[in-house]
Amino acid sequence: MSQVTATSLATPSVIERAGKKVRTPQAGEKLSGKITDGGLIHPGLNKFFKLVNGYTEGEDSNFTKHNYFSLRDLTKSAWFMYLPLQAIGLISEKATKYARAWYGGCWSIVYSCYRPWKANVKKLADKDPANKISDLTKKADNLNEHFRMIMGSAVSAIYGSGAFGMLFGAFTDNDDLFEKSSNVYQTGMFNQNQVFASMNFSTWLKRILIKEGKLDDKALDDVDKHSNNEDKNSRWIKNIKENVEVVDSVLFLPNILTRGLDTLKLFGLNVMSESVERFVNCLGYFSYGTWAARFGIMKTREEKGGDLANVKDSNQTLYDLQKVGGKAFYSTLPILSWISAGSELFGLSDFAQKTFKLEGVLERLNPTIFAWCLTDPWLKGYFKRIKGNKKEIESV
Repeated sequence: MSQVTATSLATPSVIERAGKKVRTPQAGEKLSGKITDGGLIHPGLNKFFKLVNGYTEGEDSNFTKHNYFSLRDLTKSAWFMYLPLQAIGLISEKATKYARAWYGGCWSIVYSCYRPWKANVKKLADKDPANKISDLTKKADNLNEHFRMIMGSAVSAIYGSGAFGMLFGAFTDNDDLFEKSSNVYQTGMFNQNQVFASMNFSTWLKRILIKEGKLDDKALDDVDKHSNNEDKNSRWIKNIKENVEVVDSVLFLPNILTRGLDTLKLFGLNVMSESVERFVNCLGYFSYGTWAARFGIMKTREEKGGDLANVKDSNQTLYDLQKVGGKAFYSTLPILSWISAGSELFGLSDFAQKTFKLEGVLERLNPTIFAWCLTDPWLKGYFKRIKGNKKEIESV
């Protein structure tokens, strides 16, 4: 390891690295085409991230350099099949099983790439030396990033094993295996709540630091920034997204605790009383609803970081499909999840499960993810149809 000595953190300076003098940039400045502000947490893993996510340091803002044969993109290229399978499932129970298993299996792989193994993660960088971010805040942010990597990997293993168990059970007509795998699948699915809460906490924290003048607003994409320079309806939807992120952040620690208890039950160690179990299930349904609200909104946003950026000029049909589907996603699915949460809390478990099952069917009939997958990677990567502004970062 080479020794690095810096003379200043606030302004460009000269450091000595391996016996050579090298100028270092100030926060937010680019040097030799690479993003250096904040410092990468694990730069040595970037080659691995390139295989998993398709991008690496300094390249995540330019999709022309993206590796569209990464694990994430290859999985997304096949994910869209969930919709025709679920449509057939309206008249065929077996097709519904295939749809549920295919949807969950692809989801577990894609979000194993998106959430835990996100490349180019940086530490919080002080915007102003006179108004620094506290060391405690920086440590909390760093801990949160590592939590998401570790827990996201564990959650995906549970979630994915359940989904692929369901797929095998459906193919072999083994109903017992399908049902047991379904329980594993739902446990893993709700375990995602703490991973999404981790992501939302990071966004919320950065928004606070930007407001306090401690962090450069470039730390967030436009879609995540607080803005009043929009039309009334757009601002209202964006405010909902911000409020959902706050609620999810507040529920971060409760979700860790309750998901832990639910996972212990999966492995045969149920330490919950009946009332505690109702609360655990209630929070699982509720937090799934907060995810659905934010997810649907993100799929309809067109600013930098939103999933409709550059799509309209490339394919109007897919643009309309995702726009309308996204609105239906955030308008209906969270309500069904929250009805399930309330029903579970008041002891109506059967009704809660039936309502949430309906939510699942409507989610798989919704064309949002279908259009999203056809847009990226198919139009953007394989057919090179999306050109537009190349400085674009895809959100999730």
